[in-house]
Amino acid sequence: MLLIRHLIAKLVLNHSLRSDNIFSNEKNISKNLVITCVDHLKSKKIEAYHNQLKIEIDWFDMPSYLNIRFNKVYYSSSPYY
Repeated sequence: MLLIRHLIAKLVLNHSLRSDNIFSNEKNISKNLVITCVDHLKSKKIEAYHNQLKIEIDWFDMPSYLNIRFNKVYYSSSPYY
């Protein structure tokens, strides 16, 4: 189930980013990514699929597997968890 969630999350993220590029009036605008709740992950490694291969990556490297490059990536965790 974990692999399916990560695969679906990657597909949804890539679809959303493509849609944003299509509907954005400013094509050259720099984009930032915010990844929240990283403290909820049980490990720094996550299993995912990349080019139809099952891989294990550090969640910190996840943005490099998306189809867009970000100006800045922010990570946050809850102070209450």
